[in-house]
Amino acid sequence: ERPATSEPCTCGLEVCEASPKACPSTESSSGGRPPPVEEALWELVGCSPVGDFAQPAMVDETRFRHEATLDMACFGAKGPKPCRGGLPFYRLEAPGLSPERCFYFCMSKGLDLFGLARDPAVCRCGASALNTEAWHGRAPKPHMALELDRLSARGAEACELSVYRCAGAFEAGAVPEGYWDFREVDVEYRDSIATGKAFDELFEEDSRGRKDELPDGGVASDPDASGFDRPCFPDNCGPSFYGPWNHREPKAPEGVPDVWEDYTV
Repeated sequence: ERPATSEPCTCGLEVCEASPKACPSTESSSGGRPPPVEEALWELVGCSPVGDFAQPAMVDETRFRHEATLDMACFGAKGPKPCRGGLPFYRLEAPGLSPERCFYFCMSKGLDLFGLARDPAVCRCGASALNTEAWHGRAPKPHMALELDRLSARGAEACELSVYRCAGAFEAGAVPEGYWDFREVDVEYRDSIATGKAFDELFEEDSRGRKDELPDGGVASDPDASGFDRPCFPDNCGPSFYGPWNHREPKAPEGVPDVWEDYTV
């Protein structure tokens, strides 16, 4: 039996080429057979110009002290061009960075796109439109989104900046929870970049402008409180500091009967 000369396509991000001659070969070291599922955790989307991707991080020492990867360069960014190449979250720099390390770093923050520059070795994260959790259920702003028409189809070894995506499935509009490894400071940072608003503004929105009605000033008066000790009544009794279950999805999670108007995980 002859080995396959093609691999199954996906419904995710792919670079389109007008000429079939520009398409990379589908042959692989495994004889052209698709890789095992456990090996296909991420895939190359294409190559991008480096641009401002690898610029030094802008760290907010007041809000995120000692958090060197929390790059604030794209906070409140505007303009026609995508900020940091459309990968606006985080900045990890280390010698010998590999796609594997960059993948797990970004997925642990709930982000499904990542880019890796060679010199200097810098990893940044982004989110596709499918990752609605990262964008608060809205479409990503143009200056925060990855521009596919700027990518070219070349092998990663020839790229100054290689852009990858998670090749797996999403769960309720987010990367699978098994990858998550973020703290409240990460959620605050990610939401600030995605919305262009500082945490105190987001808190005001989540409390629906009634923070003054919370006992003793609400959760903000005791940031270390958790569980039943957190003074949340009446408007901030959802999970963490997000308010009354504001993150909702119209589609039922996989395996859950679709009987409600919306769902929260």
